[in-house]
Amino acid sequence: MDAVDSLKALGLTQYEASVYEFLLGHGALEAREIARGADVPTGRIYDALHALSDMGAVEIVPGRPKRFHALPPSVALGELLSTKRMELDQQFDEMAREAARLETVLSPKAREEPRPVLNVTIGEEKGHAFLASQVARAKEEIAASLRFDVKLEPKDVEIFRSLAQAVDRGITVRAVLPEEDLARALSSPLVEEVLDILAPHLGEGLEVRLVGQGVVPFTVLDQEGVALAVKNPLDPSRYFAFLFVHDPPFARNLSQKFEELWAGAEQGVSDALEAAEAMALDFEP
Repeated sequence: MDAVDSLKALGLTQYEASVYEFLLGHGALEAREIARGADVPTGRIYDALHALSDMGAVEIVPGRPKRFHALPPSVALGELLSTKRMELDQQFDEMAREAARLETVLSPKAREEPRPVLNVTIGEEKGHAFLASQVARAKEEIAASLRFDVKLEPKDVEIFRSLAQAVDRGITVRAVLPEEDLARALSSPLVEEVLDILAPHLGEGLEVRLVGQGVVPFTVLDQEGVALAVKNPLDPSRYFAFLFVHDPPFARNLSQKFEELWAGAEQGVSDALEAAEAMALDFEP
């Protein structure tokens, strides 16, 4: 893939990519010179140049006639990525709002099917999507015993997003987490993204408390079913299988176990984050 094709893959048009690549090897030029050199129709050159200027890839040199020169890739590509990220964030927000609207419209039409007694999926990639889908089926409450005994990965973010979406649907979400696992999670490069998803919901439908002991991970949904993750015995740092068990008596027993953990927890994650922030401020020079 040449440079023009790579620039197009980042969102530039054929003309914009050709103009930027051509300008990189030249100084400030007039529009008609650029059109000839980049093989862009004269009637389209100003559209391409002003679009590149808006992206922060090309700078306009005032004068009569005005000239244009390319900013270095270290500057231009950073600006381009920043612009595209904002556009994608806006698109995602619009899609999320549309999905919420469609859920309201379509849910009454859905025929409720009985859940299977046991549902199993193999592999981490499918497993995280599987857990997120089970969370999406909760109707009233979610009680989760969480573990972050391995590093957070991008696919984990979807589970956090599904919990936040559950809160948005009016579902009560409570979770317990070992203190040592919180410290491990806060050291992850993904911590800012996870906090952006969860922080607005803490204390507002989502409560997380810290426990001093290691716990077995499980998630109870509506006191009717339980989601479980099974470690790979050949590599304990990875998960092998993910299960959903529809067994109300078992779910109620695990719910009672969760209540014991919840009652024994000493503080919430919000308190811990505030304390950590205060400590960080104390150490600032």
